[in-house]
Amino acid sequence: MATTPAPTVKRPAPPSAAAPPAPLWRRLAGPGAVVSGVFCLAMAAALAVAHVRHQRATDPLDHPRILSLKDELIKQPRNDALKKEIQALDLELRIAHDRYLARLSMGRWALLGGMAVFLASLQAATWRSKIARPGKVQKAPGWQAREILRASAAVAMLGLVAAGGVAWMSSSSDSLLKPELARAPAPPTNAAVVAVPTAPAPPATPFPAAEEVARNWGAFRGPGGAGVAAFTNLPLTWNVQTGENVLWKSKAPGPDFNSPVAWGNRIFLTTATAKKREVCCYDAATGALLWQKALENVPQGGAAVDLPEISGGHACPTAATDGRRVYAIFANGDLGAFDYAGNVVWSRSFAPIKNQYGHAASLALWQDRLLIQLDHGESDEILSRLVAVNTADGKTVWEKKRETHGTWSSPIAVELAGKPQVITLGLPHVIAYSATDGAELWRAEGIDGEITPSPIVAAGLVLAPSPSTKLLAIKPDGTGDVTKTHVPWFVEEGVPDITSPVSDGQRVYLLTTGGGLTAWDLKDGKRVWEKDLEMEFKASPSLVGDRLYLPGSKGVMVVAAAGPEFKEQARSDLADEIAASPAFLDGSILIRSKQHLWRFGAKKN
Repeated sequence: MATTPAPTVKRPAPPSAAAPPAPLWRRLAGPGAVVSGVFCLAMAAALAVAHVRHQRATDPLDHPRILSLKDELIKQPRNDALKKEIQALDLELRIAHDRYLARLSMGRWALLGGMAVFLASLQAATWRSKIARPGKVQKAPGWQAREILRASAAVAMLGLVAAGGVAWMSSSSDSLLKPELARAPAPPTNAAVVAVPTAPAPPATPFPAAEEVARNWGAFRGPGGAGVAAFTNLPLTWNVQTGENVLWKSKAPGPDFNSPVAWGNRIFLTTATAKKREVCCYDAATGALLWQKALENVPQGGAAVDLPEISGGHACPTAATDGRRVYAIFANGDLGAFDYAGNVVWSRSFAPIKNQYGHAASLALWQDRLLIQLDHGESDEILSRLVAVNTADGKTVWEKKRETHGTWSSPIAVELAGKPQVITLGLPHVIAYSATDGAELWRAEGIDGEITPSPIVAAGLVLAPSPSTKLLAIKPDGTGDVTKTHVPWFVEEGVPDITSPVSDGQRVYLLTTGGGLTAWDLKDGKRVWEKDLEMEFKASPSLVGDRLYLPGSKGVMVVAAAGPEFKEQARSDLADEIAASPAFLDGSILIRSKQHLWRFGAKKN
């Protein structure tokens, strides 16, 4: 009898244990990567849109309405209503542009942060963990609902973040960026005062008026290179130990010889080494260093030059500024223009400059022309020239060859005999050129030696020092060689070898390196008085009202009366070396010492 096999009983497999839930950071990593990635894309798109949409619309230098108004102002230079409209529109545009730049900067940081989150989330989402064998892991009940909920939240978050980023980039300054802005009328003259932006607005005119030049200190030794302050409310003394009349001090960018120049609330210095050339901008109110920018990538730029220790260094020439830009030239021949935000507007090079002690002639300005005296080479070479370039673009307006070899004197630009004249010292002549086209107006012979001092103009006379030998007084209304016809007097004693003269309109004061101070009558060249200060001087003397400010090389400032007899009035010790000539603002004096930039003046309560 056959045996019936027992039925096979299928036993259910034991249920596998549910996989442990992933850590919270792992569960959020995927949605986080998606959200942050789309945020980065949205923010990048928003930045691009903002750049295209806002930059042209808010740029105060390139706005169509501003350009149109400036063209009108050139045709109607006395139209005060037009000037006010330009100023009002310029201010409105500048505020809008500042807001745009601020939001652009914030947007860039937000984009950078989003990218960091995206990369971190992506790394976390793809982090390798132990992989369970197939068939051994079951997802916990309800996982589909949780995944749907998580995806929905991620999509919602994604939309909110992206929309917020785009709206944030475009919302704030829309009212100032509309096309109607170009047609906006000027506000009434009695409107409430509007806060002025931190960066000074560029003026509407291409160059400053004479009154504006006189109020500022835009070049070496101030307006006309005369070393005469427009203000008289300056302190007689100061004390760096107690802080008396010390408004502030800031660290100097280097031990360079160039002097400070100032315009409005901005002060400029330059500094350089053999490899690097920089311009520095300080806030006049606080002394804070606002920016320090290098002059780089100059077309056909000059290579580094080797200078002896007795030279003035790689940044000996003093910069120049006209309230629109600041201009700087260095020993290797590189020249550049910066705007007041620290951007290079243009640059060019006059390299190579063959000067045994390095190029030291400071820059001068006349209207919209920057004047560069490039005296270099040996006695048998004709390499020297005087160049006028357009301040807006750096292009040459005119250029004249000079029959002189290396000098270190700076030119001055002045109105004389009804003409704009550029006065220069060379070997062996004092030469005046027309600032308009560079034509030679007159010349006088009598200059010799290593020409370092610069000329000045006083009482209608050009006063030209030949180092340590002679001071010529020249009437500037002649033509051709005026040596025998237009030199009413000259002196041969007490003539400085480095410093430049200064005058109060009645007397000219000469200060030698060894401390010999002499006063000469401008009418006939007779000596009025002399005094040995028994100090060393490298910086030129200055005149403030009826006072002479004489900065000693060891840091002692001597103040003496400018008058028919010598009277010392005060001494203040800076306790640091001084080689740069001071600059003067309303109520204060700026001094660059070896280690610091100082501002001295009466403190306001």
